[in-house]
Amino acid sequence: MDTIAVVGSGERALALLAALAESRFEVRSVSTQPDALRVTLRRRLPSSVRAEWLSEVHFDCDFASLEPCSIIVDTTEAPVNDHRVALLRCIEGHVSEGAVLAVVTDELDALVDGVLRPTQAVALSLVAGRPVVTGADTTAPGALYAVERLLQELEGRTTVTGFAAPRLAGAAVA
Repeated sequence: MDTIAVVGSGERALALLAALAESRFEVRSVSTQPDALRVTLRRRLPSSVRAEWLSEVHFDCDFASLEPCSIIVDTTEAPVNDHRVALLRCIEGHVSEGAVLAVVTDELDALVDGVLRPTQAVALSLVAGRPVVTGADTTAPGALYAVERLLQELEGRTTVTGFAAPRLAGAAVA
């Protein structure tokens, strides 16, 4: 099974972590506030998955913990500017060459122009309420397939349809 990383500590990160937990993925969470994120996620997870999954998830604030991950989802809520590109390059420096970097953004061109391995970078956005994976002409087909497969595996999970998809776009959920 793939090890999936979620970078960030906002609502998007929480939504994705909850969906991955429900789907029983091996997950690494990297944020500036790993303990606070763990506590918040514990409150949001159904009790049926809470204890088992939280005891095995790896929460950290160090990008070095991303090394074994095959897909890294950056949920940082910021435009693809110089600061965010520096963050993405730092992430790339801590993962294997084959790892896919999936970035929540509508700025695909800026993303591909900024990262060190554009063949392994994809953009995640929300279209008609559903997460969509987009790659540039230079994106490796395997990178697109890996993230599309992940989204398909999360499809139908209550946390994805009722929580993660609206949060992916940053929309408020009633």
